[in-house]
Amino acid sequence: MAVGLFALALLQAARGRVLGSASEQFWHAERARERNAPVLSLVLFGLGILQLLSGRVLAPASSLFVYAMLSGKPGGLGPAALDVPAPAEFDSGDG
Repeated sequence: MAVGLFALALLQAARGRVLGSASEQFWHAERARERNAPVLSLVLFGLGILQLLSGRVLAPASSLFVYAMLSGKPGGLGPAALDVPAPAEFDSGDG
């Protein structure tokens, strides 16, 4: 999965689509902060400010729906839910 995402990131960079919207940068900054990566969080926050000043404020609707579902607690979802190990039947045995 990580290799595929990295390849897509390279493709987007080659297409000139390097930064997301301000809302995406702020989302990623918060996730980095939660994972004790303060330098990365600060960089992402700075990129969010840059995007905000350039007028790229909102992410696409699909991204905002996902952020809403993962950040709140409706239906038991939230950032803590991402840290819960997958049930044994979904464990691929690689980690």
